Amino acid sequence: MTLLFLNLIAAIGGFVVGLSGFGLVLVCVPLFALLIDVKVAIVASALMGWACTIPIAFRMREHIKWLPVAILLLGAIPGSFLGAMLLHNVPSHYILITMALIIICSSVYCLQLREGQKKQASKPTTIATGLASGMLGSSVGEAGPPIVSYSMMQPWTAEESKATMLAFFVFQMAAAVASFFYEGLIDFNLLHLTATMTPGLIIGVVAGLSSFSWVQRKRINYHKAMHYALIIIAIYILIRSI
Repeated sequence: MTLLFLNLIAAIGGFVVGLSGFGLVLVCVPLFALLIDVKVAIVASALMGWACTIPIAFRMREHIKWLPVAILLLGAIPGSFLGAMLLHNVPSHYILITMALIIICSSVYCLQLREGQKKQASKPTTIATGLASGMLGSSVGEAGPPIVSYSMMQPWTAEESKATMLAFFVFQMAAAVASFFYEGLIDFNLLHLTATMTPGLIIGVVAGLSSFSWVQRKRINYHKAMHYALIIIAIYILIRSI
């Protein structure tokens, strides 16, 4: 039964990333943490996120803004190794509380952001965003919030925003996985657990990709619905942890 629920969560995460270009780890970690150890949840989610992000990014490669991706990675790569060191040494209880607070703050920020506020970010801001994303991705499994907020502030189309986030996550997650290996957080049992959730992940990604064009045509604000759902999940985790 636990395996069934884990696959269901993986399917939901896969659907979200297939639809929006981000959110697998953001959705899966807090839900996985209800069933398995949060550190295992973070690493397993990162592995799955990396695996499904690569083909989606390749599919949307013509929309990628490569210069912002390169600048973001200047901060994200060292940030990933620093974050993995924190994950290895910080108790799970504090990781859960930090993760919940980050989800709440970032979702509230994204919900109040308006179209007129969009403008091209400076290089220092872009590097700082990458550093924050790398640290959060490897420590609490939440690399998405800084990048989502950053992309929503840019004067990009929906396709450019999604493709650029995906391209960044491909490289950021590669650095995160390397840092997990370096800190000894990946072993055979974790790889086996991740593999058992692959069927749910694949189903979710295919469904999300199939829904993207329809959602764009209907002009449905799926970002808003997802952020409200994340706030509810985060509040539950915060109450449970405290």
